[in-house]
Amino acid sequence: MEVEETADLVRCPSCHEEVPKTLYCLNCGYPLYKVEFEEGGGEVPEKPEEVAEEVKEVEEVPEEGVEEVIEAEEAVVEMEAEVEGEVEEVPEEVEEEEPLEAVVEEPEAVEAVEVAEEEAEEAEAVEEVEEVEEVEVFTPPPPLEEVMREVAKNLSIRMRMVRMLLRGELREEAFNRMLDHYRARGERWLSEWRGLMERRRMQLEELEEGFMEAKMRLEELEVRRAIGDASEEEYEVKAPAYRWDVDKLGGEMERIKAEMGYLSDLPGAMGIDAEELGASIEELMEGLRRGLEEGSLGDETAERAKVALEEILNTLKV
Repeated sequence: MEVEETADLVRCPSCHEEVPKTLYCLNCGYPLYKVEFEEGGGEVPEKPEEVAEEVKEVEEVPEEGVEEVIEAEEAVVEMEAEVEGEVEEVPEEVEEEEPLEAVVEEPEAVEAVEVAEEEAEEAEAVEEVEEVEEVEVFTPPPPLEEVMREVAKNLSIRMRMVRMLLRGELREEAFNRMLDHYRARGERWLSEWRGLMERRRMQLEELEEGFMEAKMRLEELEVRRAIGDASEEEYEVKAPAYRWDVDKLGGEMERIKAEMGYLSDLPGAMGIDAEELGASIEELMEGLRRGLEEGSLGDETAERAKVALEEILNTLKV
């Protein structure tokens, strides 16, 4: 085994690196003195003490490296121990999180309660709206709506003509001619309107009689059943029929009442409050009286205008 030498450097036969000429290879620790001893015929190298000192000095270097390695290994071991400790603590942390699951579920329960409350509030609001619609909302049949529209328009035109006459915006001749036209035209619609009101009064009376009769029979049947005069079979046969009559006739009565209320609200169809309408007619009457006193209106014209206004008042009182 040969060792190449270059000045104070030699090539290690083990790691093949050029290292300082010492007893041991500074790179891999191979004993270089053995090679030299073998090649030198077993001669002991000179100044062994100095060489030993050099070896000691050289050996101190790897010891520092070893210490660093040991310290590094100890640090790694400590880190591993810390990691192991953290890993070991994980199950405990997971076990401690079990109550948190219950805490997490609480918002869901709260949300469920809030949703239930909102749904209940919405249901109540819907019920209230439905009740309001049943009481307040009424859609009149097209024939009734047409009659009310034409009557309201005709009465409004008559009042407007009287107001224009008092302001001097309409001559008496034109007023009388147009009044005849609109009275004849409006009479047909007023006659139809009166007929609708009268027929509904008669229908309501008949329905009320039938309703009271059916209700009385149902009450009598329940009393007879309570005292043992009517069997269960008789009650089961007759009671449903009486209840159906009560419900059916009661619904018809409500419908007729709603239509009569609609037909009687001529001021509403004219777009004016009843009290305001009465005050407006009274104001026009006062204007006609002043016109007669001042001589700005003829007697015939003033009388015809007065009759037209009285017809409106009488119509509103029906």
